[in-house]
Amino acid sequence: MKKNSSLILVCVLFFQVTISIYGQNRPYPRHITYPNCIKPNHVTQQALDNAVAEYYTKWKRDHIKQAGSTTGGYYLYTGGGTGTSGDAVTISEAHGYGMIIFALMGGKDADARNCFDGMYKVFRDHPCEVHDDLMSWEIRGGDDFELDAKSATATDGDLDMAYSLLLAHDQWGSDGAINYLGEAKKMIAAIKSEEMGQQSKRVLLGSWDSNEWSTRSSDWMGGHLNAFYDVTGDNFWSQAASIIYDVFTAVSNSTTGLVPDFVVGQNPEPASPNFLEGEHDGHYYNNACRVPLRVALDYAHYETAEAKSVLTKMLDWLVSATNNDPRNIENGYTLEGVGINTSGDPWGSFLAPFISGCVVDERYQEYLNDGWDMMKDYHYYSGYYSGTLQLLGILFISGNWWKPGEPNIGTIHIDKSCKNEINLYTKYSPSTNTITVSFNILRPAEVTLSCVNSQGKIVAEHSESFHLQGTNSNTIHFNANFLSSGVYFVKLSFANREMVRQVSIIR
Repeated sequence: MKKNSSLILVCVLFFQVTISIYGQNRPYPRHITYPNCIKPNHVTQQALDNAVAEYYTKWKRDHIKQAGSTTGGYYLYTGGGTGTSGDAVTISEAHGYGMIIFALMGGKDADARNCFDGMYKVFRDHPCEVHDDLMSWEIRGGDDFELDAKSATATDGDLDMAYSLLLAHDQWGSDGAINYLGEAKKMIAAIKSEEMGQQSKRVLLGSWDSNEWSTRSSDWMGGHLNAFYDVTGDNFWSQAASIIYDVFTAVSNSTTGLVPDFVVGQNPEPASPNFLEGEHDGHYYNNACRVPLRVALDYAHYETAEAKSVLTKMLDWLVSATNNDPRNIENGYTLEGVGINTSGDPWGSFLAPFISGCVVDERYQEYLNDGWDMMKDYHYYSGYYSGTLQLLGILFISGNWWKPGEPNIGTIHIDKSCKNEINLYTKYSPSTNTITVSFNILRPAEVTLSCVNSQGKIVAEHSESFHLQGTNSNTIHFNANFLSSGVYFVKLSFANREMVRQVSIIR
């Protein structure tokens, strides 16, 4: 490597970051292209954005309700749900979905923050019976919830709500009426103590279940757990994210890649019929149907190699089983791939997650295009559950779901022409208090390195670019003495191309 002789490291400090209380830091649309992922290529980005906005308007109109005058706030009306009391009006699962959606739609809907804060209020007004920082899994009564009483939790709802608070912190900052980041950290700590196996590190079914090994596949949210690690620095979360894929390996069908709704045992195996919800508890059914979206988020945001392996195995089988036509997706399967509900159109709850998974590889481009056209169509909207999963799916596929803590520095992408030409590795070394950056490219180019904080501000950069020769590996050290604990990003730019890697400083 040949460097300019007068290379200087310039550290630029920002002592004050001003965040508008009522503005949007990440207004919709975002136009994110996830690393090594694809989008529908038969329509424009504008058409993708417009489809999401139109669908969101219908979804909000149909399902978001304002709580009564004596209660206040907002909730996503479900009219019950599996296992709920007959007079349940909503469940924590729905609450988590709604809060994620409102955080992502900030800037498009002027009322998004008000709705998010209203849902947060309802959550805070309905803590579970074991911990004030977790939500009761069902709320009962009319708009004033007059029949409600504290209940246990459902882990997936709490995971989504904690995650949504991280998105809200990115979107609106935490210096307003609600300290979103602080509240997220409190929820994360409560989830760890009440809803995670302390020995197994598996995601448990809820606060009511003390079994270390029982788990629900739709709760395997590797992206959420990785986000929790980034914000807390607690290795428990990175270990739990990794264990998810150990369980996948153990229980997924060797041919189809499908996993069951519920998994039991220290040596993981599908649950027996009627383990918790019904005869299909050991099948790919109304819980496991969400798995491909959860896994795709982990790959798109954290480039988790195991996530792509899980999805490609499942999707290779699906494309073949449906004759390359998503209209042939069945509403439930045995793990061997035999359809359960084999008549009528696919429900959005099965369609949307499968299609969301298609972003991970170019060989699913046609299937993604066809599936997108179905997902954005209100015809496949069949109630709260399917409709909401479809909205989450099209938000993700269209590039409008950012990674929590991602620097707000515009669209980050790697052109297809260069994705095999560049590598970038970062590591924080507490002993020397430095960020070590190693990189190489496969052809000479002018390169600029920047260190960016979570608000998108450059805190250190090289004032002159490098002229790289050949494939030599190059190492640069950023002095981190002046940086506080937190999440930072190193951006390598050359020839109008970019690569970004995340590094956490924890002291």
